[in-house]
Amino acid sequence: MIESRPIRRDARRSSRPEIETLETSVVHHAIPEHTSPLDIALDQSISYLAECVDSYMPPSLIRDFYLWGLNPANPQRDLWLQVIGTKQIVQFALQCMGDDYSPAEIAELFRYAAPMNAYLTFEVISDNVAFGLTDRLPNDDTYFLRAHLMHTFNQQLSKALAGEPIHGQRALANEQPIANRISAFNQSLSPIVHAKLAEAYRREHPQASMDELEYALYPMLIANFQSCVDVHAMSSSLHVGKLVQRGLYQRYRTADRVLHDHEMELSRVMSASTYSILIIPVIAYYLEGVAGIMGIRDRVPELLRDGLLFRALYEAARLTRLLNDMGTQVIRQQPEQRERLIAELRMKARGARTSNIHAFLRETTSEYGALLTRITKDVKHGEFNMMLYNLRHAGSLDAALLMFGERLHSFSAIYERGYARMWSYLQQLSERIGDDRLSKLIATSVIFHEKMYMHEYHKAQGEFAVGG
Repeated sequence: MIESRPIRRDARRSSRPEIETLETSVVHHAIPEHTSPLDIALDQSISYLAECVDSYMPPSLIRDFYLWGLNPANPQRDLWLQVIGTKQIVQFALQCMGDDYSPAEIAELFRYAAPMNAYLTFEVISDNVAFGLTDRLPNDDTYFLRAHLMHTFNQQLSKALAGEPIHGQRALANEQPIANRISAFNQSLSPIVHAKLAEAYRREHPQASMDELEYALYPMLIANFQSCVDVHAMSSSLHVGKLVQRGLYQRYRTADRVLHDHEMELSRVMSASTYSILIIPVIAYYLEGVAGIMGIRDRVPELLRDGLLFRALYEAARLTRLLNDMGTQVIRQQPEQRERLIAELRMKARGARTSNIHAFLRETTSEYGALLTRITKDVKHGEFNMMLYNLRHAGSLDAALLMFGERLHSFSAIYERGYARMWSYLQQLSERIGDDRLSKLIATSVIFHEKMYMHEYHKAQGEFAVGG
């Protein structure tokens, strides 16, 4: 049997993930009766994550802070799990993989998924560092530091995923002085909550320095780096291993490109952005786990034949990218509703104090609530968004808004066609193996984001994105 266990600091892990069968003799702790599926999934995910923190992060105050936050006895743990993204990631995984299993099967499934879910938790860190890199916000005095740091991080991790044997500490060693100048609290969606949790930690550990907790990106990024390398290595034993490994590699190659290449055609921007959202490797990884629980893992190679599974996953990833950048409500608008929306924005622009579309939308889109919430989020935090790619060079604010409107129409049409295409692929997958449960997993990954992005991003129901 192959088990999933994090690396220890003194030895690299050689184990791989496996879904254990019900006949497996390995004994895990008993699950109390009436425990909810979410609590079972969280228990498996958190215990593994704590091991990863202990293994991946260099000895530091931030490592102690993370372990404090993950301690079951900590009354702040639920808030900590929310702020670092673990709770949302586990909820996403549970909805995709399903909870229609016995408690023992759910525990087994989330032991398998734990390495991927731990990586996704750490990936929030580098996602946050990239805030503000697409559009330099006022009073941003670490913009160039973060741009350099993220370029190095993406480049070095791409090399590691391509086969270069390099550890995160060696890859990022020269970046430690730069990382130490960037506030991890400010580079998040909830700096106030981060500070509140740090103060709670300092009440229990008065000797702890607030600066050391706030300016701790270096050990956090190493954990991000190493967790990704480890999932990449572990995936080699899976039928879907090449999909997972290529998807992880493409994430960092394309994320770096969309941040630095300002001359791509829009179709290339969409392709790169589709890979950067991580749906392909994450859902492929989950899919094999579910197939193992269902007892049909041996049928997975049939799904890979002639690239059918890849096409279905790519379409799901593209749909999720469109939802992430546009939001569900505006995608679902009728063309005439979008026409009225653009006309209204153009009217407001006549009295604008700026010619920069990012600045204009920062001042305007919050009035539209959930309708434009994804645009609001990205212009507020300076994040990449396909809708806004290169629009600052349009010549005038009105010209930029006209192109923005054209993209609303065009991308909504792409979404509609892509949705139909995805379901066609999923039907073929179901027919190929005589079972539709794996197809439903892929569809659910899109439906989850459709529901999530119906809500304003700063509310609990609408704050999550896989690798967004």
